[in-house]
Amino acid sequence: MLSLKSHLKESDTSVFSSWTEGNSVCNFTGVVCNTNGLVSEINLSEQNLVGVVPFDSICGLPSLEKIDLGGNSLYGGITAELKNCTRLQVLDLGLNSFSGEVPELSSLHNLNFFSLNDSGVSGTFPWKSIQNLTSLAFSSRPSRGHSPFDSTRFPVEVLKLEKLYLLYLTNCSIRGEISDVIQNLTRLENLELFDNQM
Repeated sequence: MLSLKSHLKESDTSVFSSWTEGNSVCNFTGVVCNTNGLVSEINLSEQNLVGVVPFDSICGLPSLEKIDLGGNSLYGGITAELKNCTRLQVLDLGLNSFSGEVPELSSLHNLNFFSLNDSGVSGTFPWKSIQNLTSLAFSSRPSRGHSPFDSTRFPVEVLKLEKLYLLYLTNCSIRGEISDVIQNLTRLENLELFDNQM
């Protein structure tokens, strides 16, 4: 956790005042530990954080189930080490200034909430890896301004996620027709697909 603090030292925030070597990590502001005293959640949304996220360090936490870093000014890449966060149930990286492509996600099979809304990522999205996220109930992609993703046909992989109840794919450069298989998403309550080329 102190590695995360050191990578975000540009931040104008008081959230790290409790993040000291003499303090238990379970007493760090924004950190939740499980009954075994292991970090299970990092809740640092809207904390004026600036810097590069060391996914190699935080995904080395064996019991991590939640990363909420939304609404900050984080930049750099969402690196491939994210795949090591295999226990993650919640991943919110939205409203930041990341760059580059989204890494392969198939190992995050416990994920049920996933948001990259206005996160800054671009390029080719790893749609095929999404089909392994069978617990996913909420999914959000970038939605404002010029679409950062490469043009692609409607990602049929999302139609295999039968637990989805919210699916936001606005402004994702999606073209072509929507498959009739979408009727299999019987739990779907909200579907947003505007600003595409379907």
